[in-house]
Amino acid sequence: MRSFDQHENIESICQRSLRGDALMTTLFRDHPIPQHCPFESPFNFTYSFIDGSCTSRTSSVTSCADSHRFRFLYQACPEMIYSQTHAVELECIGTWRIFGTEYFAARITNSLTQSPPSNLRCLIHEKQNSNGRIGISADASCDSKIISLCHFPPFLLRNHYSVIHHTWKSIVTDFVHHFTKEEWIEKYAGRNKSVSKCIEKEHFGNTYKLIIYATHGCNSGYQCVEIVRKKKNVVQIIRGKLTNNEFTTCSDMTDNANIETLLLEDAEVEIFDYNLIEAKMRCAFQAERCPIRGRYSALNCPSSIIHFGCLLNRSVKYELYCNSNYTQDFICRSHWTENNTLYIIVEEIDSLETACHIYSYLSDDIMNVRSYRHTVCHSQTIQQYTPEFELNLSKYEDCQPTISAWETSNGIQIKPYYFHIWFYVVLLIVTYFKYLRCSVVLLLSLWANIVAHFHVIGDYISNDK
Repeated sequence: MRSFDQHENIESICQRSLRGDALMTTLFRDHPIPQHCPFESPFNFTYSFIDGSCTSRTSSVTSCADSHRFRFLYQACPEMIYSQTHAVELECIGTWRIFGTEYFAARITNSLTQSPPSNLRCLIHEKQNSNGRIGISADASCDSKIISLCHFPPFLLRNHYSVIHHTWKSIVTDFVHHFTKEEWIEKYAGRNKSVSKCIEKEHFGNTYKLIIYATHGCNSGYQCVEIVRKKKNVVQIIRGKLTNNEFTTCSDMTDNANIETLLLEDAEVEIFDYNLIEAKMRCAFQAERCPIRGRYSALNCPSSIIHFGCLLNRSVKYELYCNSNYTQDFICRSHWTENNTLYIIVEEIDSLETACHIYSYLSDDIMNVRSYRHTVCHSQTIQQYTPEFELNLSKYEDCQPTISAWETSNGIQIKPYYFHIWFYVVLLIVTYFKYLRCSVVLLLSLWANIVAHFHVIGDYISNDK
């Protein structure tokens, strides 16, 4: 017990002693008078503990001779290996409400230890028509903390062969998303924007439907969430509105729900933007082969050229010379197809900003492309926004080799495989000192080139003999 100066007022004491992170202590009256419980029996229930859920067996609640006392009979179930059938008898000793949620305190009457606080519990009661939920604390604390009752989808956490957790980033808000089994944290500039816990989960193919308990800023409540796995490194998240009633959240989801596209940020592969004058190198995240290859011209801007996978099979280069000179270099991060429409998430090499490019064929020879920034890659939602640019493209040639063939003085053609290999060796040495993380990937790329061209080099040597 702390003592305070008699001249101090309550306001100054509270400002100094009760801060936002101060622990809350619950006080129970000694020898309390039993109170009416806020539910009626009998009823059946399924239950979840921190180490699992029991849904294959039905447990029950019945009232005792004393109207203030109830018997909770927990059935053992096969999905919880160490579960046992057991009964807990609770006697209600008080009720109260906080922000519309009903709480009540109870005393365990059949516990081996009858001395408080070991036999005291706090409970949360939520009722919806003939159904409801009851949460029972593990001890005498009543801080109303919500615990996770299910786990988030494992592919959001990490690869099965890795211990490093994934980092996801929204292409709409640039918020960073981290997932653990029981928690989903959304951050921006190192500060938490939201914290969510999984309450219920359903799985249908590539779609997961969850009910979460979310805290956005200072607002908390239940929220229905759909997580759709578009690709291995892309997920689409649809969130309903925040509500105090868990049982109506998913039914309240409308077409105006919040939709985001998350892109995996933590895995690295090699990608180089180089020319013969300047060797400019950088590591990029999750680059993949672009689904389009070739050089295209813009019908509404004939002097413009778009290079798909020409310098590298993961690169896209826009050279737009219409109203102004506009050149941008991108790498392909991910792509998928929906309803004959191709969606590509690209990353600008210089700024590292992501964009959503949408490609659709107007005819066999003409393709329409629209570019959006800070916009979800979603067929219906994206129609509400104005694209950064929109072009109708026509292919006019395939990609030419980046390094042309050489000819010797006697006219024998020698393809520069040796030069190609030595080029990778030089890049490997330079990258080792400047970009250490890419050196291993470069070595693998070098080995792949040696294997790919080994038989060609062998044929040339044989012909030379």
